[in-house]
Amino acid sequence: MLENLMARFADYLRHNEFSISPAAVHEAIQLAPHLDMKDRFEFQSSLSQLWVKHPYEQEKFNECFKEFFFYQIQDKMQEVEQSVKAKQKMVWTEKEIQKAEKRRDKQKSNKNNQDKKGEDKHNLLSDSEKQWMKDTMVQINPTFNKLYEQAMKGQFKALLQEDKLSKYSPGDISKFAEELSWQAVLSEKTSIVFDSIQETTTFLLSMRKDIIKFKNQIKESISGIEKSELRGMRKVVQTEIDRLKTRDIKGLSKKEVQLLREHIQATSDYFLTRVSKVLRKTRKEADIDAARTVRKSIETMGVPINLYYHRPKVDKTKIDIILDVSGSVIKSAEFLSHFAYLIHERFPSQVRVFVFVGLLDEVTDYYKNEEMEVAVKQSLKNANIDYRGYSNYDTALRMYYEEYGSELDQDTLLFFLADGRNNRNSPRIDLMKEFRGRAKHIFWFNPDIKMKWNQGDSVIGKYAPYCDAVFETLNVKQLEEALYSSVEYIEESHMVMEV
Repeated sequence: MLENLMARFADYLRHNEFSISPAAVHEAIQLAPHLDMKDRFEFQSSLSQLWVKHPYEQEKFNECFKEFFFYQIQDKMQEVEQSVKAKQKMVWTEKEIQKAEKRRDKQKSNKNNQDKKGEDKHNLLSDSEKQWMKDTMVQINPTFNKLYEQAMKGQFKALLQEDKLSKYSPGDISKFAEELSWQAVLSEKTSIVFDSIQETTTFLLSMRKDIIKFKNQIKESISGIEKSELRGMRKVVQTEIDRLKTRDIKGLSKKEVQLLREHIQATSDYFLTRVSKVLRKTRKEADIDAARTVRKSIETMGVPINLYYHRPKVDKTKIDIILDVSGSVIKSAEFLSHFAYLIHERFPSQVRVFVFVGLLDEVTDYYKNEEMEVAVKQSLKNANIDYRGYSNYDTALRMYYEEYGSELDQDTLLFFLADGRNNRNSPRIDLMKEFRGRAKHIFWFNPDIKMKWNQGDSVIGKYAPYCDAVFETLNVKQLEEALYSSVEYIEESHMVMEV
């Protein structure tokens, strides 16, 4: 059988413009007993070495090998004379054709009655052929055999639960079919077996596609439900955050403060993007270096051909934040500290934070902690001040002026968060005038209700003339709006200066 098969393959190659002599065919037949026919790749490689004479023919040879043994084998199992040239072809016998027609009729009937499960697709095979198919499939790939049997019996649920078929690629199934076909060639099976192999392959591929499609539909359905629930949850959470933002900061619980803190941290990108525009480095215009220009002009008989400039000075915008941490405004100071921490984290050398009740102390070093909550808590609780007293702007402003006033310049932004209630102490308006003359901008955030400003011991009205803006910041929403308004004011003032 093998000799006849090789002779027919040689004839097939000749019809595809290969030049193969009878001697070459005879040599291949003599070599055949020494080949491991179970390994079709070794068989293909051996024939290639004998019959391929030029490198450019190799690819065509491989295609012909696949066409002959796997694509057309079911139509070319017997030799008949069809022309004067005695071309050989493999054809089905009349009996096999009748069987195939019956099988196709059966398939058509099954297609119209898909609810009928457990139909045996191999009813045209003899018992021995059925057994051969089963044994060979188990030998090549037991998993495919099991999955195929489940599919034949309509056990779609089992296929889904095991979820093995979808893990194989179409290429894996095709390789399985090729190996099965090769075993059929070696076993001299009839063409109906090859047709059954092709049907098996098609069915496995179809089932794989159906399983993947079904799983994707389930996944999309679940995903849609999850997305809908997630949108609903986000809406609920967002609504809760919005509600908390409008609540008076003094009345927030620890849990509510924590929720707002997490929200501020999670949405910090936009805030920092806006602030970064204000804190970017500014390069001042270079001045002419007169001495160097004159000195260089000596080389050209006193005529200054080239102007020389001093190296341009690069300045950084600085922010000083002064927080009143007395009992009446400590929670508001905590929230502004959260924003201060975020700015300091991005621009560590450009932000300083100070706290006071009576005495004033710098707490910037605490902001080096990687945890915002820890840093803010330490900065508000561990400063070198007396937390038990009442707000005293006289002492606080004087200490800031004496220790840090000389560092204020036109690159400094000064922020106060305080209610302006000075407990009958001196408001030190003279120092506010000094700050106004030195700093570029001054903003005041007042956590006291606006209708109570300038009542009792409130002196906010005396500080307001020396500030670019004074904001009411009873809640987090107002605090955020005050920060953004301050940034917008600074940006607009820069634009005016440039014009």
